[in-house]
Amino acid sequence: MERVAAQFEIRDALTRYCRGVDRADAALIKSAFHPDAVDTHGAFSGLGWELAERLARAEAGKPGAGTHLVTNVYVEFDDDGHARCESYVLAFHPHEDGGDGARLGIFAGRYLDQFERRDGSWRIARRVVINDWSREHLPGQDWPRGSPAAGGFVAGRRSRDDAEYDLFPSPT
Repeated sequence: MERVAAQFEIRDALTRYCRGVDRADAALIKSAFHPDAVDTHGAFSGLGWELAERLARAEAGKPGAGTHLVTNVYVEFDDDGHARCESYVLAFHPHEDGGDGARLGIFAGRYLDQFERRDGSWRIARRVVINDWSREHLPGQDWPRGSPAAGGFVAGRRSRDDAEYDLFPSPT
């Protein structure tokens, strides 16, 4: 039963990371990492907590909201305090990086994580992000039935103004 509970904690940390990136919430991203965790993440290689600050600064207040989805999660335990985890990730990044209007970056890859249980908490100790493929989607019109403007949906936000914080006010 301890291993089952550990798997739930590991999956919860993966989900907190995704929620934090999508909301540009550094505290929520940090909650998935141990303070000394190292993340090798594309051009960035350094502390996970430093990445959290960079991501939150870079994305805060930008229009739209990203969407990170962790799908297949495979965990192997080395002992009661160490586990290895491979998680498939799909990430959708609305952006205007080129200055020529809205675009959508699509990323498909994997998180290769080493988790450690410290002080009773499973968190990432080391991460390597693998890019299996990525694409950029050209701009288009919002789908009328699915858009916040025409469809009545609540718009997602890259900030603590997102509706998520009404339901989950604390960062963890």
